Amino acid sequence: MRLQQAAFRRLYSSGQPVTAEQLAADLEIEVEQAETTIAAMLAQGRIRVGDGGEVVGAQGLSVTPDRHEMWVGDRRFWTWCAMDAAGILGALGRSGCLRSRSPHSGAPLEVVFTDGRPEPTPAVVFIAEFSDCGSIYDEWCSQLNLFEDAAAATAWREASAAAGSWVAIGELAETAADRWRPTTAGLG
Repeated sequence: MRLQQAAFRRLYSSGQPVTAEQLAADLEIEVEQAETTIAAMLAQGRIRVGDGGEVVGAQGLSVTPDRHEMWVGDRRFWTWCAMDAAGILGALGRSGCLRSRSPHSGAPLEVVFTDGRPEPTPAVVFIAEFSDCGSIYDEWCSQLNLFEDAAAATAWREASAAAGSWVAIGELAETAADRWRPTTAGLG
């Protein structure tokens, strides 16, 4: 968990991939320990790495294109799921936006955030039931998507037989922010 948080903080601060050497220095651990931890977290879908083995994603934040685009002010990031973007923007208390596509209609969607709160919108996020899975990234995050409204999320759930329910993005931003506050504390 410490390495994951350190990676998130470096990714957010620099906007660049992070090496095992940088994480080892941040955490005052041996490089081999950082590499072993990165490999274990990658196998669990808790970290994403680039072609050179550098960390490009941690705790849902990515510096390389991924499922959902997130702007924090004028800085562009990506997230693994819609809940990540809502939680990160909420925890930071920053203005920005979440851009995605509806899995139901394929329509482009955008939710604008002001001071960490989404502006009024009918958009909802489908929250899949969490179960023990091999990869958080592949098996769970892939199901936490933004939809244009509750009807679209319900239709998609019925067609895909996904287990879970939708929640209004405003409500989600409040609760999800709590998850990211320990990691984002002090980040601007």
